Amino acid sequence: MPVDRRFLFVLCILASLLGFTSPLASAAAADTQVAGAKRPNIVMVFIDDMGWSDVSCFGGTVQTQHIDQLAAEGIRFTNFYVNSPICSPSRVALTTGQYPHRWRITSYLNNRRSNKQRGVAQWLDPSAPLLARELQKSGYATGHFGKWHMGGQRDVDDAPAISTYGFDDSLTNFEGMGAKLLPLTLVPGQDPAKPGRIWEDAERLGDPVTWMQRSEITTGFVDGALEFMDKAREDNKPFFVNLWPDDVHGPLFPPLAKWGEGKRKLYQGVLDAMDEQLARLFDYVRNDETLRNNTLIVFCSDNGHEDGAGNSDPLRGAKTWLYEGGIRSPLIVWGPGLLNPDAAGTTNDESIFAAIDINRSLYTIAGIEPTQQLDGEDLSATMLGKEKARRVAPIFWRRPPDRPGNGHGMDEDNPDLAVRDGQWKYLVNYDGSDPQLYNLDTDAPESNNVAAQHPDVVKRLDQAIQQWNAEMPFDAGDPRFAAVGDLPPNSFVNPIGEGADPWVIRDPNHDRYLWCFSEGNRAIAIHTSDRLTSLGEKHIIWRAPDTGMYSNEIWAPELHYLNDRWVVYFAASDGRNENHQAWALQSKTSDPLGEYELHGPLATGDEPDKNIWAIDMTPLQHNGKLYTIWSGWDAPGTDQQFLYIAEMKSPVEMAGTRVRICSNDQFPWEFTEENRQGRGLNEGPQVLKHDGRTFVTFSCAASWLPTYKLGLLELTGNDPLDPASWKKFPKPAFRSTQSTYGVGHSCFVKSPDAKEWWHVFHAKRDRDPGWRRAIFVQPFGFRRNGVPDFGQPVSADEPLIRPSGEKPPLSMTEPFHSDLRSGGFDYYGHHQFYSITDDGLAMGRPPEAPINAYRSGEKILLDSLAPDDFTASVTLDFGGSSKGRGAGLLFRLTAPSVGYDAHRGYFVGVKPSENAVLMGKMDGAHWRELKRTSLNIDTTKPQRLTVSAAGPVFTIGVNGDDVMSVTDETYKHGAIGLRTVDIPTVFSNLTLETLKTLDGVSVR
Repeated sequence: MPVDRRFLFVLCILASLLGFTSPLASAAAADTQVAGAKRPNIVMVFIDDMGWSDVSCFGGTVQTQHIDQLAAEGIRFTNFYVNSPICSPSRVALTTGQYPHRWRITSYLNNRRSNKQRGVAQWLDPSAPLLARELQKSGYATGHFGKWHMGGQRDVDDAPAISTYGFDDSLTNFEGMGAKLLPLTLVPGQDPAKPGRIWEDAERLGDPVTWMQRSEITTGFVDGALEFMDKAREDNKPFFVNLWPDDVHGPLFPPLAKWGEGKRKLYQGVLDAMDEQLARLFDYVRNDETLRNNTLIVFCSDNGHEDGAGNSDPLRGAKTWLYEGGIRSPLIVWGPGLLNPDAAGTTNDESIFAAIDINRSLYTIAGIEPTQQLDGEDLSATMLGKEKARRVAPIFWRRPPDRPGNGHGMDEDNPDLAVRDGQWKYLVNYDGSDPQLYNLDTDAPESNNVAAQHPDVVKRLDQAIQQWNAEMPFDAGDPRFAAVGDLPPNSFVNPIGEGADPWVIRDPNHDRYLWCFSEGNRAIAIHTSDRLTSLGEKHIIWRAPDTGMYSNEIWAPELHYLNDRWVVYFAASDGRNENHQAWALQSKTSDPLGEYELHGPLATGDEPDKNIWAIDMTPLQHNGKLYTIWSGWDAPGTDQQFLYIAEMKSPVEMAGTRVRICSNDQFPWEFTEENRQGRGLNEGPQVLKHDGRTFVTFSCAASWLPTYKLGLLELTGNDPLDPASWKKFPKPAFRSTQSTYGVGHSCFVKSPDAKEWWHVFHAKRDRDPGWRRAIFVQPFGFRRNGVPDFGQPVSADEPLIRPSGEKPPLSMTEPFHSDLRSGGFDYYGHHQFYSITDDGLAMGRPPEAPINAYRSGEKILLDSLAPDDFTASVTLDFGGSSKGRGAGLLFRLTAPSVGYDAHRGYFVGVKPSENAVLMGKMDGAHWRELKRTSLNIDTTKPQRLTVSAAGPVFTIGVNGDDVMSVTDETYKHGAIGLRTVDIPTVFSNLTLETLKTLDGVSVR
């Protein structure tokens, strides 16, 4: 009598819980494992973006004779699945034997910001169960050759090395750490001596790097794999090899002899060429009797075909879709000495299983046991053709969070969830809408939805998929992911302010930081703050004269404490850049906010008392002597910037002529344009001393472009005036990412308790040429070899832990009142869009002479926390203007940074242009209006705006009258602030007090 496999599955689980080994599992293991020296070699060939019916043995039109021969000598499986319709999670499932969702990899790994926004990890956690690592521990030689894409791509350059995951050797592509092959490209009519290059930025993700034609790159991976196999055999070790080609993934570059017109023809040419290149691997094993009798080759694709390229007929869907065309994969298992001889050349249409099951089965085939609980089941006997069992548990899927449907080749919704259990395939959205049920035994194309005819099956499978999904970490595709709350008090986000060429120093005489900036290119300001994560209160310490050689273009001021006096080094001109010179302000006392005396211009030429264009001056103290380093032209008018150094008699006087430290074009990344185009440019030197070593960072490339970056020098000799004493590192020390770019002009400072180093730099606000920038701060450290490790620039709105020793804002003293003319707040916006006036705080007023100006919804935030329940009022004076999107109060605010909606919390505003009062909330990047009401606004008169907060209930009043009430529970704590979206407004008379209650009812 046939035995119900579900019953056996339950018995196995019960036995496992009781500590017994099931007879069924023991029999399967005994029948499939090979012990000792005869353990089989395993080769896993995992193709990128190949459709279910692309190879000819699965019905494809391209004659893939070498893959077909593999199938003719092995077993074809037609009901095999991968565990995701997109690459990275599919690879994680095959690697770990677990659903990739457990490791928060549910879509392709991209740059940091994109990963964070989608709720995706930056790389696979090395603590995951890893087949390669367990095989390595048991004596296997383990190698990975080809695409990785489980960490180490785009700007994620601090991912673990591939060796961390249990591989003795690796050779990858642009989406992995370590040695790699990168593609050259050639199209018909192109000069072969001048090929194109793609993914060039991946060179920084590890070396050595070998460039070769993309049409031949699988050969490079095969060469690496064969060399590795030879070495394993010499060492008398069984081998486990991943051979994961990426050539059928776009962009498609077949050999010129196989070139065709259109995406599909190009794809077919690449597929044909890949088949030919894989032949060497297959023949290497097949033609060696020892290998042929003891090697298992597993061949499949990581997901469905890319729309317009490959083919999965007759299946519905493609890559990224949960329909069969996105997740069913053509599987071939080959191993003449390991397979059941009667199964060779056959097709298995009955066994339903997935990549996680291949992983689990290979443990048994290799004669080892998993050390962690896997989602995969042991179907080794099925893989070897000794039975036709199918997976007992259902197979579950969740769509990638960034693939909701209506795109990528299909003009319809992509279901959120899917499950296959036996003949049934069920798909449904998170909210239960659009349930679809297909009998795949009779309807593989998923064309006949029979959900209405089988409500019992729908109910059972819906409960199963919802329970499974509830157990997995959710991502941005899930409605739960969008829930945003207050940022914890120990955290902050960037950018912390607007500006360029930031400079900050810890005051040695007071518990505070001193920030130094150019003010509108016509003055110098020092900001005082008790925190490194905010700029604090601004003080103008010096203003340029109306005319003269230092009257304009005040650039990059730096504040230093030298010989018990404060010195500000800066560059200035008469308004013409070619006349820039270096100057110094020296304080008359030890007060950095007191009076200063001007010195200069400092002698920055090749002869004493001669000057040549100079900017970005910074001091260097070495062996009891004082030097200064700056960026200067090599001769008047050349516009060629180099780094120079000279000794100083005093902090404000040179002792000798300049010496050029190094060339400005030693490496391609120093040029103003990529690939050694434009000119070399070095500027913005900054000294960094650590553990007895002296480093100097410098900014290079074009400050006006996103490619601006940092280089690194080290003083390795004894004489700073000897260019031979300086070593330039061959790679950039800090460079842009897709989300944070144009980074440079750094400085470095310790945390308040001096336990951490922090990196302060500016980044561009947009990718257009120009100098609109904002200020970022982030921690950094030093590598084991003592070299600074700056990592990658953080993304805007990415929460960071505050610097060590920095205290979060204190609670407000009540009742609170401010005329807004005496500080006590932090400003977020372009510095020319706010000012203190006799009437109060003016924000949003366009400057008369804008310097790299941009609008950002200017705001201030009080530097103390408000009570959760309060009444706050402020007076708004629009000065008769009614154009703009309003101004008003921010409350329960956390995570402030520069940007229109760059904060978490609520906003109540008066909008004169529409005669309206409105309230909304922001999550750090987006605005959502909650309610509005119409109200006639007379902009010639001041408007008194009031907000009362009592738990989730907010009452808004204007000029003493309540105008609306709003209920929302998103934010519960935070600070008070003021904001203008884009209308010039003078704010005054800000008051706040705790909301009083009478018999549980709030009163004002």
